[in-house]
Amino acid sequence: REATTAFVATKLSFINELSALCEYVNADAMHLALALGLDKKVSPRCLQPGSSMGGAFAEAQLDSLAQLAYSKGVSLKILGAAREVNLRMTDRVIAKISGVFESLSGKQVAMLGLAFKPNTHSVAASSSIVLAKRLVERGVRVNTYDPAAMVEAKAELHSAVNYCDSAYSAAEGSDAIIISTGWPEFRSLDFNRLKRTVKRPLVIDPKNMLDSVRLKALGFEYVGMGRSQVA
Repeated sequence: REATTAFVATKLSFINELSALCEYVNADAMHLALALGLDKKVSPRCLQPGSSMGGAFAEAQLDSLAQLAYSKGVSLKILGAAREVNLRMTDRVIAKISGVFESLSGKQVAMLGLAFKPNTHSVAASSSIVLAKRLVERGVRVNTYDPAAMVEAKAELHSAVNYCDSAYSAAEGSDAIIISTGWPEFRSLDFNRLKRTVKRPLVIDPKNMLDSVRLKALGFEYVGMGRSQVA
């Protein structure tokens, strides 16, 4: 099982590295992932740009495999590189957010999602929790909402962020909406309603889960991962 988890982490890290390149060569990582997935030797599973390996169980398995290799004097260079890319995903998201503001200090954002993945209440090894902490360190006022993980998130974040009872209350007066965990229900949010309550109609979607064309048609600025930055 440790090898399976390591392979998935490697696959995610691979598409995330290519998604970073896509932003500078007039390409779309979502199209690239689809094309790769059509190859039967690759398969489409775990090729979602913007996703990362999270959760305490996965971390423990990767640690176990790395420690076994170390104890036997074996260097698992690919595993090490994959883990490094995985850990740096939060840096990329922070860079995306910073790129649309002159300064993060004093800004207010709505973070939608705190669990380490959809359909769980666990926040163990959650990149969303790390992102929230990093934003607070930069002087950002963070309003949070998660469909299932609010209690667990409070135990991690304490009073550092504001806890809201819905995505709509989290977005009120915000300078940006950040989709930090890919809960399916976030796709069906009433974005017309959200647009009326936000300070700035900006959606930052590191998971690439929303319809960017639709959001732009509604008047939102949209920032995804692995999307072209070439004019």
